[in-house]
Amino acid sequence: MRHSPMSSFASQPPTQVQINLTTILNPSVTLLNNFKELIESVKGGPVFDSYLKGTSIVQSSGTGKTRLVLELARRAPLLYLCVRRKACHQHSSVKNGFPLAEQNLYEFFCDATSTSTASCDLQVAAFIGAWFETLSSKLNAYTTAQDKYLFLVQLNDFGGPGYSQCQPFFSEVLVAARLKLVRNTTTSSSTGQKCVFSACLDSAVSDLGHQLGPVRDWLWDQHKDEYQSLGIERPPVFVAFDECVELIVPKSGHSADDHQLNSLRRAWHHILQLEHKQDTVTFWLLLLSTNTGAARLIEPQDLQGSARAQDKQPLPVFVGLGFDVLRSDWPTLDSPNGVSNVRHLRSYGRPLWGSLPLETFWEVAKFKLLGAKEFDANNAVLCYNLVALRLALRLVPIHHGNLALFGEQKTLITQSIDRHMRILHQVIQHTSLAIVAPSEPVLAVAAAHIMLSAPSKDGESYPMPAYAKIIDTFTMKCLPTLGTDFLRGTHGKFMARFALMAAWDAVKLPLLQSKQSDPASIVARPVLLQSFLQQLATLDQQGTSVINNAIHAVCQQVRDWLSRSSPSGSSAKTHDTSNDDEDVAAWLNFTHFDTLPHGISCISPDYLWYCWKRGVAIQMAHGQPGVDGIIPVFVGQLSQKFRASDQCHLQADEVDAIDEGQAARQMTYIAWEAKYRVQAMSSTEASDPARSGPKLLLAACDADLHAQMDAADSSTPLRQPLTRAFETAAYARQSCYHVR
Repeated sequence: MRHSPMSSFASQPPTQVQINLTTILNPSVTLLNNFKELIESVKGGPVFDSYLKGTSIVQSSGTGKTRLVLELARRAPLLYLCVRRKACHQHSSVKNGFPLAEQNLYEFFCDATSTSTASCDLQVAAFIGAWFETLSSKLNAYTTAQDKYLFLVQLNDFGGPGYSQCQPFFSEVLVAARLKLVRNTTTSSSTGQKCVFSACLDSAVSDLGHQLGPVRDWLWDQHKDEYQSLGIERPPVFVAFDECVELIVPKSGHSADDHQLNSLRRAWHHILQLEHKQDTVTFWLLLLSTNTGAARLIEPQDLQGSARAQDKQPLPVFVGLGFDVLRSDWPTLDSPNGVSNVRHLRSYGRPLWGSLPLETFWEVAKFKLLGAKEFDANNAVLCYNLVALRLALRLVPIHHGNLALFGEQKTLITQSIDRHMRILHQVIQHTSLAIVAPSEPVLAVAAAHIMLSAPSKDGESYPMPAYAKIIDTFTMKCLPTLGTDFLRGTHGKFMARFALMAAWDAVKLPLLQSKQSDPASIVARPVLLQSFLQQLATLDQQGTSVINNAIHAVCQQVRDWLSRSSPSGSSAKTHDTSNDDEDVAAWLNFTHFDTLPHGISCISPDYLWYCWKRGVAIQMAHGQPGVDGIIPVFVGQLSQKFRASDQCHLQADEVDAIDEGQAARQMTYIAWEAKYRVQAMSSTEASDPARSGPKLLLAACDADLHAQMDAADSSTPLRQPLTRAFETAAYARQSCYHVR
């Protein structure tokens, strides 16, 4: 195998993972801080504030759930295992996902369900009891808390030398679990399920608590300042079940809520009762899922598998996982041309992208986006997600009224975050899932490539590749599900983004058909503003002249500035059609959209440069005066060289290189506004200053250039929004939308 995800996982430097303990403890820190008072207030009674002490961590694939949990092992005792479903004859493989499943773990529950009369409660109790007893025995061989901790670390050392201890350890656990299963199968039928947990767990929990108590205290001493700042007296022992929904082995004739995951919850309720009776460490349950089992982990209270659970307040579901936050630094660009390079694109979004090999990068990205299935333009969920990833669509299901529509929406949501990499943004009332499509260039480029080039099932391409069929499926099958109000009010802005996306794709289609280079890099490559506008709308001769003159004037302004600031004294090239990259021009780079949460009155060129590099256009917040959104525009040469911050000696062809931060001085934007109108906007309306968009501020680098600039230049940015240059050229497309 040319690439090992395990070695990649291990090779990622820990310093790249910037994780504060509050990131994982926030959902439960209040309960932890007040747990001692809570226990004292109900001493002698069976009532607790919560059914169990645990946190469900539910999020899309590749967002850093596992690494986040493994980072906890630096600060608190961690017991971790991974469950993945596979055929009994198969070995654990990276094809089933990563981290690898504990060998034969799924088979244990599968065999126990199919070949014995053991209840789900007994299966789970036997396994946890064997796990805790085996670990307690291993830890007892070490005398110091630090040595006990180092043994725990070895079991979680994925990709490192210590990981070799993991499989032998769990093999021993499973042998003990099978013995417990056989020993307790006959007695459980006569003594009842309560004694199943007592027989398997009571002594095991007590013994392991005595072994891990010193480890917990030793770790607390190592991180005392951090814990005290959080108000945590002692950390818990975390017990993590990764891909926990795979524990469920269905069996005919059993009720829908009689499964191993609910039994795991019952077991933890029993452990909570033990903690109430005994002076032992706190065992905190972590249930991880890649949304495959979101519906299992996030259920209404009245559908909980236990009557006790229905009477308790559910603990929050943790969804706030890594998007760009697991990186300690950002890669630098050699030139603006580098924005289409896969090494640059994968630096944004989920940590998964940075671990993939370059040779098969786009193949894997599309594989993940399609849910590991063949492309089907008739699949409504797939078509919805392709469009949503590019247009930043958010879907929150209705909570009342049409129950059939609610069911359709919930199915769409669950399947979206399950199979197509959408992000779970919020869990509403512990019943509804709000999903979003945050800015993620890799998925946006992959979605565009699929839309523009995907073949049909019979191998023949649809007219205009798959594009028309995808849009037809989205219109006919998805929009009705989204509700009748989707195209009005705030949601009506979606149609403007749709038109802008189509214009961008229309520029790309001939380039893709020419097959001159890698399709993904073509989709991600910047395009000339004029080429985009030609696809967006048909202008009369006067309008075309006005816009071309405005763009030319802005480009000439940049040429003059580059000439003055060039160390070599050479002037920037004037227009040369033989190589547009070498000429100063107005360039767009937006593969997708994102939305601002609040209205703004001004915007910095540095932020526009960041958005342009990321390939994102901005949808303004609802109620933003004047405009509905902006598209960043870079005015300059795509071949312009950037020098590294520590670069002292320049080559001959790098004399005119500039710091990347100075590229912000060459940023401007165009704005759009969408209105349902019968007639085109008048020149007076179009010239309203309020419709020009937010004020463009000075670039950050200008603070260091005041000594080189006169007073007039230092008081205003180099460029103003291009929208103001277009105000006299208002035009309509199909007498319906007005885009300036």
